[in-house]
Amino acid sequence: MVTPCVGIGRDSEINGDSDLNIESALIAKFETNAVFYANEIAVSDQEKTLTYEQLNVRSNKRRDQLAARGIKKGDGVAISLSHTCELVVSMLAVLKLGAYYIPIDLRNPPERTDYIINDSEPKAKIYESSGRIELSKLNRSKEERQPFNERRDPLAYVIYTSGTTGSPKGVGVTHNNIAQLLTNTESLFAFDHSDVWMLCHSFAFDFSVWEIWGALWHGAKLLVPNEITVLESSALAEYIISNGVTILNQTPTAFKKLQEGLVVESSCKLRYIIFGGERLNAKVYGDAFEFLKSSKVKIVNMYGITEVTVHATYHELNEQDLIGEGSNIGKVLPGFDYEILDSDGNQAEVGELYLSGLQVSKGYVFDSAKTKSRFVRLGWKRGVFYKSGDVVRRLSNGDLEYLGRNDNQVKIRGHRVELAEVEARLSSISALSLTAVARVDNEVSGGDLACFYILQPGQEITRRELKVMARRLLPHYMVPTYFIAVKEIPHTVNGKVDRDFLVEKWSCK
Repeated sequence: MVTPCVGIGRDSEINGDSDLNIESALIAKFETNAVFYANEIAVSDQEKTLTYEQLNVRSNKRRDQLAARGIKKGDGVAISLSHTCELVVSMLAVLKLGAYYIPIDLRNPPERTDYIINDSEPKAKIYESSGRIELSKLNRSKEERQPFNERRDPLAYVIYTSGTTGSPKGVGVTHNNIAQLLTNTESLFAFDHSDVWMLCHSFAFDFSVWEIWGALWHGAKLLVPNEITVLESSALAEYIISNGVTILNQTPTAFKKLQEGLVVESSCKLRYIIFGGERLNAKVYGDAFEFLKSSKVKIVNMYGITEVTVHATYHELNEQDLIGEGSNIGKVLPGFDYEILDSDGNQAEVGELYLSGLQVSKGYVFDSAKTKSRFVRLGWKRGVFYKSGDVVRRLSNGDLEYLGRNDNQVKIRGHRVELAEVEARLSSISALSLTAVARVDNEVSGGDLACFYILQPGQEITRRELKVMARRLLPHYMVPTYFIAVKEIPHTVNGKVDRDFLVEKWSCK
């Protein structure tokens, strides 16, 4: 029997009692490293380098500046900065204060940023103005809401993911959740202080948490390339090689463009390439993976969800993966329990994945109803399980194979996207009468977005114009790759949009 979790706000309800706490784990670990590796490089962008001691001093100073503005433990602070050392300084400052940060992607359309600010109600914002880092306290006029932010395990960040109602939803992740992620993966990797990590992903995408803390937790170096370098695959490959990057985290889509620049270089110092964010079809990368494995690079596929703190499984790729068709996500990380349930809530070999453990987050910070519907109890086990919405198959060796979503949520370029949210945003374009957004397959990442639309009578608009408008309304990863005009939007017998029919009909043309 699957039942909603009542009292989900208590971290003991989510994931049981933990031996870790803020004093003995996340910040304490960094500050220990700041002493032990004081003169080693902690973070470096393309203009500035900070040692561990310097990073500690600067983050303490910014913490004190926040405190002087009246920001205290349990408050939310929006961080809206480009990728530089100052981003890491600001993140640490907020966490040291016992506050939590809300990352804002500078590429967001204004409407999305406004929604996140209004929904999360941060007490302050850290942003850049005329080349200077600015702190501003935000005055909230409406009645103050507090997320369930307990003293024993305070929130570290709230990241907004795509929402089924057309609005993003904020997932609250705690200090202990992050510390557990890093602790649970220590036995699987041989990370150490000599490694060179790189921040490849948006600060508002939780893959960045793994990239930043993977370095800081181990006393390693974190490189922060600018956004232009990250987007240009040849420039990024050159950056990786010239800077001796040893730990590379990628989505399959991004790596497809990057691989050519890496497989021809014998001077590459990579030790691990870690995939996440979307379905990995290893067969597509056969030649590149063969070359990298022959160069002693370990290639790892990790499945994860924002609600369970970045990663939940581990699988090191082998020869069978390079010839098979499936996406093996391996076994759950130490510290996790899991169940596979069919549509009737019974244990099964193929079905929806439910996850429980100390990495499971506090849920959706201002939406208790949504939290209770996704964080549930199973009648035959202790603890709270996150209802992932992902369908998996248990293989004969105990590994899990990722099969896809069981709802209208898809993974696009590493981001979870609710089709309903994309449709809701595009429906504001006055020239459109009806829209239906669907995922269309490609062999690299598993899918792109396609928008099927009907024009209002008498309206004319080009696909190029539609894409321009979409970019103003949606984050870059939610903008459909294809816009297809249709005469009608078909529905299934139960009244839902028949996306499969639309995609099949379009693919046959």
